[in-house]
Amino acid sequence: MESLISTYGLSTVVGIAGVLVGAFFSYREFRKRAYDHAKEMIDLSPETAKAERDTIRKDVDDLKDEIVAIRGSVDSLVKSDLANRMLKLADKAQYYKHLGYCPIEMKGLLKSEFDRYFDEGGNHITKDLLKEVLALPNKKKEE
Repeated sequence: MESLISTYGLSTVVGIAGVLVGAFFSYREFRKRAYDHAKEMIDLSPETAKAERDTIRKDVDDLKDEIVAIRGSVDSLVKSDLANRMLKLADKAQYYKHLGYCPIEMKGLLKSEFDRYFDEGGNHITKDLLKEVLALPNKKKEE
């Protein structure tokens, strides 16, 4: 769980969890209604049974629409998180460029953060920033 939070950020993980919990309860409610309908349909006339099936089909279609909307929400959250991480990485890179040096430990941490960013679909714009930071001296120049 910690790696998930460190990768995507707490707000994104909480948002995704909220969406999934909502989907779970929607699905659970749908299943209960479908089960109740099935029990009632045993004693129904053919016309009423057909109307009930049509209602269930509509409920299934509505549930599919909800799932599509949830997927869109999750995609938006992930893209937003990726954009925020890109801005944070760019800020860190600019900070060390402004200092004129970057300690070797920070270079390693920044490289791993940049690598995770790229692995998760990040763009190439920050690659140049990473190269510039890695090219900086490891210690502050003595004056």
